[in-house]
Amino acid sequence: MDKRVIRIGLLAATVLGGFAASAQRARAVDGVIEINQARALAGGVVATDAPGFPVSINEAGSYRLTSNLTVPASDPANTGAILIQTNNVTIDLNGFTIQGPSNCAGGPITCSPTGSASGIDGAGRQGIRIVNGVVRGFPSVGILLGGRSRLESVRTEANGADGMNVGSQSVIRGCVSSVNGSNGIFASTNSTITGCTAGNNGQAGIRASSGSVVSNCSAAQNSLTGIAVEAGSTVTSSAATGNSTNGISAGSGSLLIGNTAQSNAQQGMVLSDPSVGYVNNVASSNNGGNGNPQVAGGTKLGNNICGVALCP
Repeated sequence: MDKRVIRIGLLAATVLGGFAASAQRARAVDGVIEINQARALAGGVVATDAPGFPVSINEAGSYRLTSNLTVPASDPANTGAILIQTNNVTIDLNGFTIQGPSNCAGGPITCSPTGSASGIDGAGRQGIRIVNGVVRGFPSVGILLGGRSRLESVRTEANGADGMNVGSQSVIRGCVSSVNGSNGIFASTNSTITGCTAGNNGQAGIRASSGSVVSNCSAAQNSLTGIAVEAGSTVTSSAATGNSTNGISAGSGSLLIGNTAQSNAQQGMVLSDPSVGYVNNVASSNNGGNGNPQVAGGTKLGNNICGVALCP
């Protein structure tokens, strides 16, 4: 056989073997695709992923970080870390941090550089799940997802817009969102937010659209309302403290049970009309002191404390 043919064959086998080895390194033994800084820069996390940021994911399945991800400050301000281009993706941040190129601080919060980049951008994508890590320092939204998404044990901080923004029928559980330029947590209609903390954000701490449930949450020292929900929502066992406008606001047909609103600059609870029911809540030291109204609107369904006495 011609020696040139043999050499070409050996070279092809080596190249193909290298590709196979690369693919094997990217996928853990449990079938989860691994992402780290080196692989993000090299590309090929999935077949169509180009080198550099953002890591583009267009294959449904499970992914896991194996290192921190840092978007270099030299990158354009509208370059995010991970771009999700398909439905039904799970990303385990695995305790690591996704660090953006922006420094966001101050009051009001400003970012430098500015731009449109979100840390994890799954806008319009359905059934996305992000767990167990930190996303910070992006000029726009920290984590932006479509409907039926799930965020668990995630922290977003120092992003230029919302810390977390998810579509309808989503679940946010055990998360923390602080020092973001807009809302700490925003969820669209019929979503559930439970066990979360939102503080020092540039707008509301927690904001949810109609038909949502907020429970066992805390919102403190945000620049607007601590917890704001739209029509037909429920807020239970939550606390709003030291916010720059109202503690808790609720749209028509909502229900507030067992919440605490203290030391907010305006009313402890602002309830849009008599269709909003409230029971077993405590509102104190709001609106300039207990001598001023602590609750506006709504209908009492049982005892509530305003200052040191039952609400009138």
